[in-house]
Amino acid sequence: MNSNQIVRPNQLAQELGVSLCTLWRWRQQGKIPQPMQLGPRLVGWRRKTIEEWLTNQNQG
Repeated sequence: MNSNQIVRPNQLAQELGVSLCTLWRWRQQGKIPQPMQLGPRLVGWRRKTIEEWLTNQNQG
């Protein structure tokens, strides 16, 4: 996969097997990396950021 690919919230929630509400709650609680602001109402994560976060979660 392209590490510069942008992962949108719906896609990330689906990949993690959680709801969007859970994803946003984790974001507020600092449990996941903060997304990049792509526009006034548009956010996303770099694929590389999510992969690194998942690796750290599995190791911890």
